[in-house]
Amino acid sequence: MKRLLNLGITIVAVALSLSLSPLKAYAKAQDYIRVGLESSYKQVQSLKIDNTAVYISLSRGGSIVNHGELYSNYGFSLTVDNLYYAETDYTYESFNKAFEQAALIAGFSGNALCAYKDSLWTVYMGGYQSEQEALSAVNSGLARKVVYPSGSGVRLEDGDGPIALFTKENGYALLSTDNTVLLGNKEYRGYIEAGRYTGGVITAVNVIDVEDYLRSVVPSEMPSSWPIEALKAQTVAARSYTYTRMGIHSDSGYDLCDGIHCQVYNGYKNETESTNRAVDETAGLVALYQGEVINATFFSSSGGATDNSENVWANKLGYLRAVADPYDTTGKIWSRTFTLNEIDELLRVNNMNIGNAKTVAITEVSPLGRVQKLTITGSLGSKTLEKEDVRNFFSKASGGALESRYFTIGDMPIQTGYSSSLHIIGKDSNSNLLKNEIYVIDSKGDTSKASSDLYIEGINGKEKFTEGAYASSNTTASTGTSFTINGRGWGHGVGLSQHGAKGMAESGFTFEEILKHFYTDIEIR
Repeated sequence: MKRLLNLGITIVAVALSLSLSPLKAYAKAQDYIRVGLESSYKQVQSLKIDNTAVYISLSRGGSIVNHGELYSNYGFSLTVDNLYYAETDYTYESFNKAFEQAALIAGFSGNALCAYKDSLWTVYMGGYQSEQEALSAVNSGLARKVVYPSGSGVRLEDGDGPIALFTKENGYALLSTDNTVLLGNKEYRGYIEAGRYTGGVITAVNVIDVEDYLRSVVPSEMPSSWPIEALKAQTVAARSYTYTRMGIHSDSGYDLCDGIHCQVYNGYKNETESTNRAVDETAGLVALYQGEVINATFFSSSGGATDNSENVWANKLGYLRAVADPYDTTGKIWSRTFTLNEIDELLRVNNMNIGNAKTVAITEVSPLGRVQKLTITGSLGSKTLEKEDVRNFFSKASGGALESRYFTIGDMPIQTGYSSSLHIIGKDSNSNLLKNEIYVIDSKGDTSKASSDLYIEGINGKEKFTEGAYASSNTTASTGTSFTINGRGWGHGVGLSQHGAKGMAESGFTFEEILKHFYTDIEIR
């Protein structure tokens, strides 16, 4: 049997503004974010909360206002509501008073519930399946008007019946507890909100403090067993990334999602002691470039060097420049074999009508050696894939998208014990390189012809480059019935290399040194 504990009104200040722009002053960053729990609770008919006691709150004027506490032996549910109601004349500033009045009305006329409307609590009779039933209640003199389905109604109830009705126009309930909210097989800090943001069904949103959000994100993105300085670097990167991505899902009713589109977030049970320490010891720290929080992209393994942002996406960003990554010694070395018949099927699912595949060729690489263009020639024409489309073309293949664009085709070697991050690109595959045919990438990611003695800085020390060194081809092709792609690294290759950060931490670098290596000309504060 449910009962209500009157806690009065408690106000907790929370900034809930959304911003898609880089933050110029971190002090203005919002403390709470809205995370859409898309992985399990996107577009569902109802949510079951298994706690036996919950606080019921609402957001108003940039603050979260606590309206009281509910108890139930059954837990609580939030359900899509498309019923008709009859609105009474009762209005209250207190949820407790409205709840008591709804209980009295339900005692002699059937169901009744509280409703939050125009910043006040009122009481609705019903719900009814039809307008006529609601009109009957109005005509009886017990109510003053019919309330029609809004298309955004969400009903809070427990095993004893309905408790309250909330709509998008007047705000959805925020449910919290003294510990964590139990939602399915997961637990969440902060608040759970269930709303019909974009249509007829419910999506769950976790309204949570940014630092508590990171407690789950960091171990989801980096193994918690890794060195603490690597975990700290990941934390600052994730915090910075969070603020610059804020509001990316605002059209859906929340700031970020809980999947790989944003950052992986699995709730309270995913937290670990080491990653919580990393969050606590870097509390509030972000990476800044020219006074703005950076879009601190990160990925698993570089294979020896990161790349410039414009070689992967559209924009050239000053802090996302190619850098050597000699400490990435544990990253992924991979190989994938495809038949031309498999390429035919991939052409079909990718809606590329060029007939039967004949050859697959690397036709352009970046200065660091990542494949920029992959050309597939078929019996009816050819198709050239560029940048990340090269990886994504293989998404529907067994094994999914290619691990990285750091690969060659066929017999060209991939070094497993490489000591240098220098990738040399020749004019053709049959001639050795002369010094004036080599292009050098500086710390800003700009390229120029080499004009003096060259040294390769790697994990084995500094090695002088000599003319006649092996030149890897910038055009490789498969013409047989099958071909093998040999690659290294994992991910898009821009920003923080997680395996590189691990290697640097194991070699004694601090998290600030790691971040300043992978993000050019930044400061941490």
